[in-house]
Amino acid sequence: MTEKKIRMATSEKPDEQGHTIVGGRPQAPRSMRTDIPRGMEILVKRASIDPMFKAELLAKRDKIADELQIPLDASEKAMLAGIPAEHLEKMIKATEVPPAQHSLLAKGTTAAMLALLAQLTFAPVPGRAENPPKVNVRPATTRSENDDYAVVKGIRPDFDVDDHLADRGARPDFPAPVIKPDEPVYTDEDPDGIESDEPTAPEFARVVNLSVAGKKLGEAIKLLEENTGVAIKVNGLDERLSEYLVESEINGLPLKMAVETICLETSSEACEFEILWKNQPATVEINFHDSLNSVSPDGTENHIDELPAIKPVPSDDSAIIRGIRSDFPDIAPLDIDKGDNK
Repeated sequence: MTEKKIRMATSEKPDEQGHTIVGGRPQAPRSMRTDIPRGMEILVKRASIDPMFKAELLAKRDKIADELQIPLDASEKAMLAGIPAEHLEKMIKATEVPPAQHSLLAKGTTAAMLALLAQLTFAPVPGRAENPPKVNVRPATTRSENDDYAVVKGIRPDFDVDDHLADRGARPDFPAPVIKPDEPVYTDEDPDGIESDEPTAPEFARVVNLSVAGKKLGEAIKLLEENTGVAIKVNGLDERLSEYLVESEINGLPLKMAVETICLETSSEACEFEILWKNQPATVEINFHDSLNSVSPDGTENHIDELPAIKPVPSDDSAIIRGIRSDFPDIAPLDIDKGDNK
């Protein structure tokens, strides 16, 4: 006994009768194309196989149905009259005509078209197993952005979250925040609480745009003052360095570096200098001295012990010997009497 092959009918083969596991299904009405009304469906199918009829349909629209005595309802007439020509042409091109209907429509008679219209409207066709429609079903492993707002969720566990809508009983009394005393705020001038004498005024960082090489020291300082706008006061210049010519090039240097460069050039054993920087307002005070005695900001002199002009010569001869000296035995003098030497 041979096993009978069961073939399931699908929508890919609409003209063939299929089988089911329990036998043939009963007759039932079935719509071939539910997206197009019946009268308009006949016109579109005829246009898809007849180019001449397609041209007439695009030109006359619903009037051609009156000529062929094909009944159209108000919605079909409005659709044919209002649809753009390019959309209607795409609809005709996408319409498929089964072979059984193709032979009937190929006759081109009005009777054949009315017969097909009556068949599609009233005559049922054999039922067939259709593929289930595709529904965008979300997998169970994914989450939707509306999951948090769903009403039915079952029993929700107790989460440690702040939910002001949930009844969680009386709230405990939390202690009031402790007010801490104000902590001292240190600025850049005294980051460790100690005042700093380092100049911080932005005027001291201005770039010098002039050359003072070959000019007298007093004239060079005046040019610096005019170029940067910072007041520079000089003490002890006329008595010691009135004819001194500057040799350094300070063009492009900041003001602070330029002043220090000129002063370092004039430094010698016979003349020393001291620079006092003041931030508010930004001023510079240069003091030239004969010795290392410095003048403090309050006007008093700070006497510093002068260094000797010549390094003293060590008087101890042992300082000349370097390294480890070898141990020599001490030789004591011998007293030899002449009488004992016989």
